[in-house]
Amino acid sequence: MKLRHGIVFIFTSLMIMSNSYAATTTNNTTATTPNATATTTSFTATQTTAIQKIIHDYLVNNPQVLIEAANALQKQQEKQWQDTATKTVPEIAQQLFADPESPVAGNLKGDVTMVEFFDYQCPHCKDMGPEIDGLLSTDKNLRVVYKTFPIFGDNSEFAAKAVLAAQKQGKFLALHNALLANKNDRLTSDIVLKLAEQVGINTTQLQTDMKDPAIAQELKDNYAIAKKLQLTGTPAFVFAKVNVDDTAHTFTGLKNPVLIPGAVDQGTLAEAIAQTRGG
Repeated sequence: MKLRHGIVFIFTSLMIMSNSYAATTTNNTTATTPNATATTTSFTATQTTAIQKIIHDYLVNNPQVLIEAANALQKQQEKQWQDTATKTVPEIAQQLFADPESPVAGNLKGDVTMVEFFDYQCPHCKDMGPEIDGLLSTDKNLRVVYKTFPIFGDNSEFAAKAVLAAQKQGKFLALHNALLANKNDRLTSDIVLKLAEQVGINTTQLQTDMKDPAIAQELKDNYAIAKKLQLTGTPAFVFAKVNVDDTAHTFTGLKNPVLIPGAVDQGTLAEAIAQTRGG
């Protein structure tokens, strides 16, 4: 999927560049000497079309060029992500892996922790729900930290506060899964409260708990660490081999951080976990 997107991006960029070059050179004049007559290097509409056809035909007849370019782009992006992970994750490790306000699932003593940043109105985050459930069922040594990252407005923020408050009733995962399974692209507070009631949450108490300053601070902290990780959307994942004490909210032995911004399949997540686990 990433390779295909990379090929489309590169092909589109080349066509845009050819258009831009033609437009730039249309009014360009140069003189070889002070007394020389100015000459133009403009392209006519016919010439521009011909140039675009040459580029198109070359890429169609040599598709390996696009594949090579897309692979190079992907490797460059992955290196940038890894550089960010290596430099930044240790600096914010306490907030990432041992924040007492962040919900946790899986094996609390697991050797690898995966942190997910998500928004309940993000369709890709909804798609990732079953993928993460699959990981938790197959990898019994995985610990997952959930970072609510509401980037789609007030309704997303309401949902984020609701799931964090649901922890006080022991219902985080129940409401989390219900919200991800909800097919409405645009949530409302009424929908959130209805889903909360359906999973057995006292919604009167929930709305009171949502006003806890610690919840507002958690969202503020999540925005801050997402900014440090240079995240521009959801979902996003951070992995590390780390020992966490969820009672004392401390950690030791942080190794092999990995960053994946964007939706991927369960196999890719499993590969990242294996890379983290094996170094």
